[in-house]
Amino acid sequence: MAVKRTLKRLWRLREMEEEQSRLQLERMVADRNCRQAELEAALDRKLNVGREFMASVQGGDRPGRCGAAMEMKLAGKKVVTLLPLLRAAETELLRGRDEYLGRRTQRQQLETLLVNARRAAETEVARRAQQILDDWYGRKTQIARVVADPRSSWEPVAVVDDEVEIERNPD
Repeated sequence: MAVKRTLKRLWRLREMEEEQSRLQLERMVADRNCRQAELEAALDRKLNVGREFMASVQGGDRPGRCGAAMEMKLAGKKVVTLLPLLRAAETELLRGRDEYLGRRTQRQQLETLLVNARRAAETEVARRAQQILDDWYGRKTQIARVVADPRSSWEPVAVVDDEVEIERNPD
């Protein structure tokens, strides 16, 4: 039983570790999604500013053209800055996913051990119960024979390998 209690404690610990890994994984997914959204917003902004730039070129708006060119340049820098951050977030997410799956596997292995231990304990209890019933029935049958024929005697005849052979002596 001590082993089972120890396994249960370890299983609870593994379950908590798995939950922490799952929460970390969710945080990493949110972080990656945030980086992805920032990158998409920067790309959209760069595209919109490019349209504004073309409109200012066609319209002859010199200050608008300079502002749009400057904004396009800044949006491009932001895209270049966000790409490595997104890649790092994706790498971190893959590492977190592997860690979570590893912890989940550990917990599942312990669950299997606990189930096997429980089944073994149930089998042992059933075996003991059957042994008790067999012993009881054997004694009951022996007592019934003696009660039915009180003249019969059972006495040891020979000792073989520390076991006593019993032979019925009819008188």
